[in-house]
Amino acid sequence: MEKERMQLEEITSVHAMLDFLWGLDVKKHLHVLTFWWLWWSNQNKLREGELPLEANEVARRTRSYVIEYLQIFTQTKDKQQPDKWRTPETTTCKINVDGSFIPGQDYAGWGIVVRTAEGSLICARAGRENHIGDAFAAEAIAMSHAISLASDLGLVRVELETDSQLLAEALDLRKA
Repeated sequence: MEKERMQLEEITSVHAMLDFLWGLDVKKHLHVLTFWWLWWSNQNKLREGELPLEANEVARRTRSYVIEYLQIFTQTKDKQQPDKWRTPETTTCKINVDGSFIPGQDYAGWGIVVRTAEGSLICARAGRENHIGDAFAAEAIAMSHAISLASDLGLVRVELETDSQLLAEALDLRKA
């Protein structure tokens, strides 16, 4: 997006800027608009005497909000049946993880289910975490609890599953 940032710096009229913005692909103009909205919100916080978000938090929220928006509003070709639990591929246990967040609340819920390769329940946990600011943080907290639970149970080979695309991408170390 550095190329687009440099091109935006060259534009001097609002109309030309909007024409340029709408000419970008959907994902890029969502990133730009979301970033501008978060930046504007940050400036308002600063003006009101509140502590603004740090730059890395603005960037993280921008990515998170864009992925969430695309998941909600991108149309699928066919309405898919809900996913059913699938056995783990090469491990002995599978841990399903989920976080729950309601915008405007200062807390989030989380849940974890641990099953054997045959589908038998080993353990399940759920809880509430305070001071959570967004859905990604709720999913990350849930994953943290899942990893701790796996350690407590002495599980060595596990498959972790989450419905959070952003968290799954963030934890995919094979991409590096």
